[in-house]
Amino acid sequence: MDEWECMDSIVKSCIYTTLSPSLLQMSLKKKSNAYGLWTQLEKLFRSNAESWAMQLDAELRSITMGKLFVSAYYTKILTIADTLDNLDAEVPEKNLIIYTVKGLAPKFGYIQSQIRHSKPLPSFTDTQAMLLVEE
Repeated sequence: MDEWECMDSIVKSCIYTTLSPSLLQMSLKKKSNAYGLWTQLEKLFRSNAESWAMQLDAELRSITMGKLFVSAYYTKILTIADTLDNLDAEVPEKNLIIYTVKGLAPKFGYIQSQIRHSKPLPSFTDTQAMLLVEE
């Protein structure tokens, strides 16, 4: 085995260790290289990107804080928003603020009302700061 084949095997092994068992079974092919494996995985995920984006968008629109702390709630929202951005379905900051405020726990009723009636709306970061102070 030459140096290139050795490095290629290492990269493939790294990719394989991150895959779920079902995805791994779909990806195992003889005589494939790391580039071919990566390209195959990219095609698989890109083909499902639209339906995944719709699912994540629906999740974001209906997100609720529940018993989460503000920081965990914001992390949850940002994770979904960043994933949507990676799927070329960017969420405008105004929408992030609206979804965030809409899903707040009842104990944030007063600050929720303040944010809703602010003109202009505070930024997403400022909204987070306001909620952290209230927490």
